Amino acid sequence: MFNFFFIVAVFVVYISVLFLIAEYVERKSAAGKNIGNHPLVYSLSLTVFVTTWTFYGAVGVAAESGILYVTTYLGPTLIIFFWWYLLKKIIKLKELFRITSIADFISVRYNKSYSVAAIVTIISIIGIIPYISIQLKSIVNTVNILSYAEANSVGNTFRHFTGPLVTLLMILFIIIFGSRKLDPTEKHLGVMVAVAVSSIVKLIAFITVGIFVSYTLFDNIQEIFSRVESQSAVTATGSSTIYITWFFQLLLGMSAIMFLPRQFHVLVVENFNYKHIRTAQWLLPAYILLLTFFVVPIAFGGTLLGYPLNEADTFVLTIPFNAGQRWISLIVFLGGFSAAFGMILVSGMAMGIMITNHIIIPVIRKYSFLMYIRRYVLQLRWLTVTIYISICYLFYTYVSDKFTIVNIGFMSFAAVIQFVPAIIGGLYWVKGNKTGAILGLSSGFVMWLYTLVYPALMKSGIIANDVLINGPFGIGFLKPEGLLGFTMFDP
Repeated sequence: MFNFFFIVAVFVVYISVLFLIAEYVERKSAAGKNIGNHPLVYSLSLTVFVTTWTFYGAVGVAAESGILYVTTYLGPTLIIFFWWYLLKKIIKLKELFRITSIADFISVRYNKSYSVAAIVTIISIIGIIPYISIQLKSIVNTVNILSYAEANSVGNTFRHFTGPLVTLLMILFIIIFGSRKLDPTEKHLGVMVAVAVSSIVKLIAFITVGIFVSYTLFDNIQEIFSRVESQSAVTATGSSTIYITWFFQLLLGMSAIMFLPRQFHVLVVENFNYKHIRTAQWLLPAYILLLTFFVVPIAFGGTLLGYPLNEADTFVLTIPFNAGQRWISLIVFLGGFSAAFGMILVSGMAMGIMITNHIIIPVIRKYSFLMYIRRYVLQLRWLTVTIYISICYLFYTYVSDKFTIVNIGFMSFAAVIQFVPAIIGGLYWVKGNKTGAILGLSSGFVMWLYTLVYPALMKSGIIANDVLINGPFGIGFLKPEGLLGFTMFDP
């Protein structure tokens, strides 16, 4: 094990290196040399889609359900083939209307409606909380797994505050990296290069542990599969509804890679040239394929080594750690942290932009006595980020910690799929209108709250679970996870 303070030091040094890279890029840009305007940087920045949900959670799904995890990456790969037609159109509209967020984009289509922008922002605020919470959960859990501290030592005292410490550092990093100044275009060249660099780190880390498990702990991948088949170590998932589950997970993946607020930000807002899409169309699928190649060998290998399935989310870290390969574990930690850091950083930036532009500033404009606050918009963005990430930490503490990474992640995927009709319909259906967009977004959001968030709060013990078991007022037909009698499907 590593000393707690050593882990924290590695954590801070790594972030400092990324910050120096970002600062260098920003200074070069100010001098007229735009390093960030490159198809490779753009394409690698899109791998912010690969979070701890993939880095740790995909192994958890594979250990329990075999190749079901593939749907989440097959869906994005399928939609990527259409980017030259779909994404190019969105980027051109972004340039035309100077769009800075997904809320801005949707509202522009519907007569620059403040109501539509506010609804999209509220859905994003609440919908992304679960996703950020699992990133914090992963960082905290991995720090605690790797670190030790002697009893009654200062390190042991601090170890109990790992969660708040990580949350505080992430807030500072978001402010320092992405919210230091106001920019009408909301482009962050340095941040995108730093995210691109961190994407290489997480790829190297996952491949390293994959090779270690497949070719050191076992002779090769073929041996792992042969032993799994002979010992039936992993039970294959199969049921009459499995194809329906596959279909809807494909849809969730397709919408998530484009319409999660952070994905829209890197895909559209940070894009300098729509021609960069061509590079992204082959590089991003290749990256996803390389990173997920060892998911099943690690999952099955962990099961064969006797690790319990309920700990599968941490196989990537615990297998080399328990095998005495401390430095491989440290590399994995940096890879997992990179996966979490990129997501939290870009999401925090995107949410700060949306909340200030579509919630706070419209309120200031409506009430003249608040106009003096406009001079403090940057400080308000800092405050917004601080409050928002703190709420995500509370959600992790009271809800996410009781569920697997993937289950919580799907909750956010289901939230952002509410944007798809308003966006795709808005792009290709001339009769789409503001009233329809508001009704669609609002009803979908309420349904999401009732059927996914409400049950999660009940299962975590925050509120009584009587409605989950018996339905509201004892009406079983309206149970959140069996609405209208559909009890045979995955919630």
